[in-house]
Amino acid sequence: MNEFKIFSEALKLKAPWLVKDIKFIEANLSEKVLHIDLEYFFKEYYLHQDGSQYPITEYLEVTHRHYNFLNCTCYLHISLPCFLNSRHENEQAPLPVNKKNLLSGY
Repeated sequence: MNEFKIFSEALKLKAPWLVKDIKFIEANLSEKVLHIDLEYFFKEYYLHQDGSQYPITEYLEVTHRHYNFLNCTCYLHISLPCFLNSRHENEQAPLPVNKKNLLSGY
């Protein structure tokens, strides 16, 4: 099992979300930082939970502080799709991770 699959399972990501990149940075001997990039797989449309497909209009780049992984400070960088819903209003997709596991958003 590779690290992308391990972190996908630890974050409980569901398709079409995936881990795009993982960066491990040792800031100093006592501080280790983990940056995980999450990406929505489909580029042209958003698959709503009701099964409908809506055109993606843009992506909002957000960063959230997650609880630590393996004694490493962890940040999730999420490319969050915005789409035109059935009322032709721009709507932001929900976060792909449980908000209870997030310490803050930036």
